[in-house]
Amino acid sequence: SQASATTLDSKRTLVWLAVLRVVLASAALVVLGIYLLIEPPEGPYIETWQYQVIGVTYALTIVYLLLLRGDRALGTLAWAQVGLDGLTVSVVVLFTGGAESIFSFAYIFVVLASSVSLARRSAFVAAGLVSAMYWVVLLLQMQSILQTLPTLSLSSGVYSFVVHASGMLLVAWLGSRLAETARATSMQLAETAFDYEQLQELHAAILRSLPTGLLTIDPAGRVRFANEAAQNILGSTSDELLTRSLASVVPTMADAWRQERDSDFASARARRQVEHQRADGADIRRGYSFALLESGRGACGVVFQDLTEV
Repeated sequence: SQASATTLDSKRTLVWLAVLRVVLASAALVVLGIYLLIEPPEGPYIETWQYQVIGVTYALTIVYLLLLRGDRALGTLAWAQVGLDGLTVSVVVLFTGGAESIFSFAYIFVVLASSVSLARRSAFVAAGLVSAMYWVVLLLQMQSILQTLPTLSLSSGVYSFVVHASGMLLVAWLGSRLAETARATSMQLAETAFDYEQLQELHAAILRSLPTGLLTIDPAGRVRFANEAAQNILGSTSDELLTRSLASVVPTMADAWRQERDSDFASARARRQVEHQRADGADIRRGYSFALLESGRGACGVVFQDLTEV
């Protein structure tokens, strides 16, 4: 159903975002390791907060993926993902200079992820939530609550907040529009695929219910389809007909099929009659004709009737 398809799509999106978080954390760990190899820390004190953040990210992602095994509370999990990602970025920004941190741009990715996993209005709410987290970071810096951060004036803090918040709202708008377009396209494709499947089922039902026998033959001369009327006329089951050569199923038709194939079925509609012995030993007379299915490739259909009683 459409509801289950939507749930599956939402779940798949959240899983991919969680995997992306692990990939980014792993990349950060690799970069940090390379940096420490190039410039080893001096003295006995080594900062470990980076490793703690990465470790917590791994642990939370594992818990998150375990919770995603069910189909319930996907909306709550999506909001939890936004909150945890925003908090993680805020911690990194706090430890790397606050307003001067080069990692403040990472808030944009949190908002972009929320626009993919949430509806448009919720994406704007998420952008406001992440902007509030950044404001808390700036407030801690402006009030000099954390002595490790450089001093920040009120005007500089407000300016930095306005710039970042505007960018987050813009990303939320653009990302939500793209996500909605992608969802609409996906739904249209799903509906088209469903209609195509229904059309195939209808087509197969029509072929099965035809009163005349129908075989489809591939370019190599093998039977690919046999409707119920064909099975009854030939006295064989579908398992006995499918994938076998036309020469072994109906030897009296094989020569005519080869001639028509070599002439690109120039006289395919010509009506023919032939005697045939069924699998049960009964002799019958059939009228048949060919119908080209793929021009130049030799695939065709054989339409035939039992003319024994006519």
